[in-house]
Amino acid sequence: MYFVLIAFFIILIYVYDLKAYSHFRNLFYNIILISFILLAGLRYHIGIDSLRYEQWFNNDLPTINHFSFNSYYGYEPLFVLLSSLIKTLFGGWIFAQIIFAFIINVIIFRYIKKYTRYIFTAVLIYFISWFFDYNCETIRQSLAVAVFLMSIRFLEHKKYVKYYIFAIIAFLFHYSSIVVFIIPLILKFRINWVSCVFFVVLLAIGAYVRIKFGAILNLLGTLYEPILHYSVYENNALVTDSLNYKGMIFVIGCNVLPYIFAVNILRRHNISNNVLEAILLLYLSFVILACNIPLFHRFTQYFGIISVIYFADIMGSSFNTSIRYNFKSKIVATYVCMAFLLSTYMQNISVDENTGLSSYRRYYPYSSIITKTTYSDREYFFSSTL
Repeated sequence: MYFVLIAFFIILIYVYDLKAYSHFRNLFYNIILISFILLAGLRYHIGIDSLRYEQWFNNDLPTINHFSFNSYYGYEPLFVLLSSLIKTLFGGWIFAQIIFAFIINVIIFRYIKKYTRYIFTAVLIYFISWFFDYNCETIRQSLAVAVFLMSIRFLEHKKYVKYYIFAIIAFLFHYSSIVVFIIPLILKFRINWVSCVFFVVLLAIGAYVRIKFGAILNLLGTLYEPILHYSVYENNALVTDSLNYKGMIFVIGCNVLPYIFAVNILRRHNISNNVLEAILLLYLSFVILACNIPLFHRFTQYFGIISVIYFADIMGSSFNTSIRYNFKSKIVATYVCMAFLLSTYMQNISVDENTGLSSYRRYYPYSSIITKTTYSDREYFFSSTL
């Protein structure tokens, strides 16, 4: 099923993003949107966090007539309230999956359509990089991400009161979204040589903090849920036991430099957005800090779709015959595309130390509630982590 979707994307990218045909463009865009909602909403035993949420939904979550804000039942209040409403009105977890998938993907698709002309390229990048995380794993945070994406338009029009109202709503879906509160303070910053120096300083600070306080951060990860990922990323196959030299080189080469080059190329061709560039600067700062302090990885997820927009613009414009890239720009654009593919590949083949399974096995092959097909290695993967 996944490969059929990707083949369909490639056709749509050629017809609408490269050749710029307009007939039925919106129709096919909405068909892909519906496909994504159904793919995520009808999944069965796909994603580790999904199973945790399903168990919580069925066993611990009260219906609305027994709901009380005096107890959040283990999660943030707005997520619990929305889940309780769904359970009261519809009963089963499957309806929660569909409704969550609808909210997350409708907002993401709307955002993509607003901020890039290469919509099918962006959707393909979203599918192979963030779709499964947003829809099958970090659902609470994904709802917060969706609220944040809706708030960006207020930043562009300097309506900060409305922006912070949305930021508070996002915070009540997932507390890690406190990070979006600082964005209005950095809107004047741009990606340039000064920011590159700043990135180097951040890398050094992160290394120092890890050496001096790594054990404390690891302990905090067992006490405070938003930092739980610390020990997970400590065991990443790309890093060493000391300063993650291999991991740093990989992250800088595949997840930082491509964006810096992309911003400069797009700026030269007047394809830029100052608000998005400021947010991208914050995203890259967290990526760099996550090299040594993995808890920052969670914060990068708020800006995943912004990164999708930049990759879509650089990939789409590099193949657009109406935009003339010089030879140097074409080489850089090729590097950006290859770095994205390598980064995505490495993410998916990373092996869990406890089960010996690659990350992609959490999602492939696909299984739906219609067939309820299970796979022994995947079930073992789930049981070992629940």
